[in-house]
Amino acid sequence: MRNVNPTRGFYAYLESAGEVFNQKLFGNTLPAPLFTLRRHGHGLGYFSGRRWSAGSGKRVNEITLNPELFAQRPLLTLLLTIVQAQCDMWQHLHGEPSRPGYRNAQWTRKMIDIGIKPVSRDEQSQRQTGQGLDLIPQPGGKFLAACAEIAGDSGRPPFSERWLKSEITPERPLADLPKDISKLLSSPVGPAVIDPQLQEQMDLKEAKRKIKYTCLNCDVNVWGRPNLALICALCGEKLRPKQRARTKDC
Repeated sequence: MRNVNPTRGFYAYLESAGEVFNQKLFGNTLPAPLFTLRRHGHGLGYFSGRRWSAGSGKRVNEITLNPELFAQRPLLTLLLTIVQAQCDMWQHLHGEPSRPGYRNAQWTRKMIDIGIKPVSRDEQSQRQTGQGLDLIPQPGGKFLAACAEIAGDSGRPPFSERWLKSEITPERPLADLPKDISKLLSSPVGPAVIDPQLQEQMDLKEAKRKIKYTCLNCDVNVWGRPNLALICALCGEKLRPKQRARTKDC
């Protein structure tokens, strides 16, 4: 590991995984994207069409991944995010995408075809299109078979962001896969650590974070640090902190 170039090693893993998915799930119909990393609080990754260009004028698509959120999530989530972005690319190139963030019926049919079932996060809804969808890998599907090949050949990425040790709900074993592959795909991408310096950095970051407080009567909004006790001057009601949005998969 000492002699592995971090940049080359990490991006080689992403490139290799993308090539396997392109071959197994999309029939080699996708051009190679430019993988980028970006820390942001709203998702695990996303696709941007024709975001880059070469000196020759050739346009290149981008797949962006969020290293902060991947570290303590299962390897399967990283691979699922890559494929979701690839499906966005497939529709961008060969189909008819809807507005950004909205998953239409064509996109859903493609995901089901490659072995991933989109389902609404609203437990009362049966819809498989729109916004706010969870993605459920299907046992025996092409996606999990491709993931098993990647995990068996490459394992985890050679580098990952460190995260503080905490209680995490173990993922359930994946059906129809060997136990060692299932365990690898269900385990966090990066190692948990107990590091006072990292804890101090995270505490400082959290202390500087501002959240939104709202008066439900007057629709007045105020931004400030967490755990403030604020009163609306118009009606005297306590301002309520807005709940942090559920992290989207992509």
